[in-house]
Amino acid sequence: MKYLFSLLFLLSLPISAFSVIYTSEYIDVLNEKVILDSSITIDKGLIVSIDSGYIEVDKTNSLIDLRGYTLMPGLMDMHVHFGQEYLSKSERPGKVERETPAITALFIPSAPCA
Repeated sequence: MKYLFSLLFLLSLPISAFSVIYTSEYIDVLNEKVILDSSITIDKGLIVSIDSGYIEVDKTNSLIDLRGYTLMPGLMDMHVHFGQEYLSKSERPGKVERETPAITALFIPSAPCA
């Protein structure tokens, strides 16, 4: 886990040249498969390519060698509130009625939002 935080920290630093990450396994969630032995090239914080095997890295670019580790996309907490939880207790009884149109609009596109 500490390596994951280190990787995220390294990726957040401003980098003038490319960074290349060597990894033994990369979890591709879009295609639902695990990619073995790959090189991930990053430019200005964005992934620009994922190549099979380990590509050559010259001295102007940085190398992060994570062979023996598995990389995966970051996880996001999608638990949200609509801001009504900050109301006083006297205002809370109507909370459900105020949030219902917003929730309905999220799940039923044709529903009007009040």
